Amino acid sequence: RMEATAGGLTEVVAGFCLVMAYAWWAKYQSSALPSPSSQQTPKQHTTTTPSSVRVVTDYETAKAVLNSRNMSAAPQRLGSTKASAEITAMYQFIRLMLLYNDEGHLRLRNAYPKLNLPQSVHDSYAEFVTASVHDLLDAVKGQETIDLMKDVAVHLPWRVISHIVGVPAEDIPKASVYIRTMGNFVGVPFSKPLLDEASKALIGMRRLINSWKAEWKHAHSEGLFARWYKERVFESHDEFESNVVMLLFAATHNLENVLGHVVRLLLRYPEQLAIVKDDVSLLDSAIEETLRFCPAIQMLPRTALSAMSFGDLSVAQGETVLVSVYDANRDSHVFPEPNTFNARRDFSRHKHLSFGHGVHLCIGNALARLQMRTLLHSMFFEGRFKHVTLASEQDLAWEHTYTTLHTLLLHVA
Repeated sequence: RMEATAGGLTEVVAGFCLVMAYAWWAKYQSSALPSPSSQQTPKQHTTTTPSSVRVVTDYETAKAVLNSRNMSAAPQRLGSTKASAEITAMYQFIRLMLLYNDEGHLRLRNAYPKLNLPQSVHDSYAEFVTASVHDLLDAVKGQETIDLMKDVAVHLPWRVISHIVGVPAEDIPKASVYIRTMGNFVGVPFSKPLLDEASKALIGMRRLINSWKAEWKHAHSEGLFARWYKERVFESHDEFESNVVMLLFAATHNLENVLGHVVRLLLRYPEQLAIVKDDVSLLDSAIEETLRFCPAIQMLPRTALSAMSFGDLSVAQGETVLVSVYDANRDSHVFPEPNTFNARRDFSRHKHLSFGHGVHLCIGNALARLQMRTLLHSMFFEGRFKHVTLASEQDLAWEHTYTTLHTLLLHVA
């Protein structure tokens, strides 16, 4: 359990391209990384891994590193004899978007709708998100026990992002399997079988994208992907396809877990749920506290393009540091009683780093928050269920260096 143990470290960074490229690279650089401790708040700026890659643990240094355009999200080298031709080839495919820091990043970021602007997201998608949540919850109404992950959390992100980008409904099951298979390779010890499965899934995903292109050519086709394709937003087919895969991964894989955790934590701490029920205005702060307390992204890597200093932390050119989002979010100098889940916590002065910070701030953060808020409101404020309690947490599983909530059984009435 993340709040009682260290959780895990992860190289997942707000999307598929950085995830796959840097996670693989980091695994070849280091075979073991220390887990942040939830029992102690950060007492120093960095720790050192067995491979001499430093981990930034305090909030202010973490924020400064993430905010610096001189700290690149891109690995500067693969640098390992373990790096196979398949990995090198896949890295070349997924090197785009989140691996840029300069005008290249801005050019690609501008291709995305304003998913990080709360009012724009609400005006554009709130009605669809609400209808989707109601449909999924109504489908399990009458059952005594539901699995929130399999019944709701896995499906909602795919419904929403497919509506926005224009993925055909009949292809969602196949696309979700491909994306999940690629995600299964991230954050676990290197495994050639898992690499082979991920490589095959990427090939399958690219073939699926090619099958969509015929429809996108038509004037009547709608959705973000069709616009990208018809307007030739990207400079190459690889750039186009890598952004399609990256967006689908980022919008689904991490959000599934976040949706589960926001419900799980409120049910695990019923006194906090009671506080929120008494004052619906606290719903947003409860969501932010969930993101701080249980971030989907545990570790963000950055490599110095030139020598840099952040307070007493000096980083040489080419040196990589790993920003521990988990530890920064539990820095007691910034978040009092950091190991306590507090739905009333005030985030007006200091924001958590669970969506990153700076140029690589998660572009879909407002859309993620909208789905979290809608799910909580539909479950606890609309009278759909009189009682909701945790059935069991025994099926929660934390993979090595990654946090995945497989099952969340709930008793509903």
